[in-house]
Amino acid sequence: MKDIIQFTTDIQDSFITSLGFRTFIPAKTLHIISCNSAAQLLTIARKQPIDIIMSMYTSPTPDSLHARKLGLSPALFPLLKKKHIALGFAFRDIITCTSADIKALIIGRMMSLVNICRAYHIPMVLCSFATTTWELRGARDLWSFGRMIGMTGKEATDALHFNRPQKSVRLL
Repeated sequence: MKDIIQFTTDIQDSFITSLGFRTFIPAKTLHIISCNSAAQLLTIARKQPIDIIMSMYTSPTPDSLHARKLGLSPALFPLLKKKHIALGFAFRDIITCTSADIKALIIGRMMSLVNICRAYHIPMVLCSFATTTWELRGARDLWSFGRMIGMTGKEATDALHFNRPQKSVRLL
């Protein structure tokens, strides 16, 4: 299991294994984008290589009565599947939230995104996305978080085993 973190201090291997991970992946080594605008995300996804889209569910605007404001448009889902772009769910967004109302709103949006990812077969990533060692969580905590937002056990396990898709070269 791997966790994606934002800081790059030296972490001892014994600490990594005590949390239940094989390794930590620095966020700088991946093409991660955080965006709330669906139109901006669509233009970026068409032009640049992206591995993971994070924090699209953190828009402060309230949801309408009948639909969640997910930050993604339906036109984007086939593109995400075609380009093998994963949607990331960061536990840090829940930890650092100060208001219980906003925390509930973010969890509800995450639950809706899990259902959409399942319907369109979009890969999902669970990570702590920690900025300090105090925000790190164990692998079982992240797995439980995935189960809480609606992932099955297999989906949560697969989301913790994120592998960057290898670009295939087609010879003519």
